[in-house]
Amino acid sequence: MSWLLLLARGVLFTLFVFVNKRGNSHLLNLAIFKEKTVCLAALTYFFLQLVNIAVPVYAQYAPAA
Repeated sequence: MSWLLLLARGVLFTLFVFVNKRGNSHLLNLAIFKEKTVCLAALTYFFLQLVNIAVPVYAQYAPAA
């Protein structure tokens, strides 16, 4: 079930980017990610949130060794 949700998120994100690029008025200016500083800051934030949220949840439900 979780893999299905992950797949759905990926498809919907791809659809969002496709529609956002084709429209006249953009919801999110994707050109900002061409700047190295913004791109690195976004990646850093993503990985910090992964550590803060996903790792404790995995540790809670992971089978004991």
